[in-house]
Amino acid sequence: MSSSKEPTRREFLAAASSAAVAAAAGAVSAQPHASPVAEISPEAATPYTPAELAAHGPQRTYSGEFATQVAMPLGGIGAGSICLNGYGGLQDFSIRTRPETTAMPAGFTSNSAEAAFAILHIKGGATKLIEGPFPAFKIFDQGLQGQGLRRGGFEGFPRFTKCVFKGEYPIGTARFTDNSIPLTVTLTGWSPFIPRDDKNSGIPCVLLEYTLHNPSPRAVDYEFSYHLSHLAPGCKPEQASTVNTVSPGKGVFLHNTEDANAESFGSASLTVIGFEPRIKGMWLRSPGWEFDSLSALWREVSTGRFATNEGSNNIDK
Repeated sequence: MSSSKEPTRREFLAAASSAAVAAAAGAVSAQPHASPVAEISPEAATPYTPAELAAHGPQRTYSGEFATQVAMPLGGIGAGSICLNGYGGLQDFSIRTRPETTAMPAGFTSNSAEAAFAILHIKGGATKLIEGPFPAFKIFDQGLQGQGLRRGGFEGFPRFTKCVFKGEYPIGTARFTDNSIPLTVTLTGWSPFIPRDDKNSGIPCVLLEYTLHNPSPRAVDYEFSYHLSHLAPGCKPEQASTVNTVSPGKGVFLHNTEDANAESFGSASLTVIGFEPRIKGMWLRSPGWEFDSLSALWREVSTGRFATNEGSNNIDK
């Protein structure tokens, strides 16, 4: 056994680095026609000046075909996610420790039928799903689609004709307009994201805020409703173990009667903040309906329910 002192890890790395530099220098000097490397100043290496790079500019927005690949994950850190897409819909319900991606053939490798959507009905006028135009290539394109043809059941509803998406993580914003709708609608979605607060940043929830704005001087009667499929259906046939419980004045609590240690045991909720909604805890159960246990929250608004402000009716609910 040698009595010499073994080199430390730091000394070994330093020696190895020196040897590598020496070998590289020798290889360069051995090349008779090696050209010297020219120094490039930071200013010359970029087409923009430091002032231009530091200047504030407009946030990028996406619409039409440029929004088809947008999918902003919402949900607490480490608690799964649901994506807000570029046309203002929810897709990729990666919950229950089961990833769901849009690049899976519909109805074959994925049994995803989760759905969440908002409907705006103008009294005496049009009714629209509050989402932008559904991307045509996602309908039938080698089975690659974002919740389209995934048995969500709402993809074919009439939609707003235009949607502009802006993402500033953890906040995503979609603005909807349509000539047949006298209101503009803005959806803001975000996650609980608080720097240095891992506990509250890990709350498993998605927050959605719909803002309805009337740019005209006349009042508009409308009905807004939000619909959600059961997110904890259990494993029994025909969702026999699902339970929908109304929370008066708040929303719907979705759970099941599976064993507490079963993989399918769990719960979810649809909760409204800021006003008391009318609640329908469950739609009709029927094998012919895609939404076997769809819940809905909605609010009717009459001309006397909101005030006129400088010729505009502003609703923020």
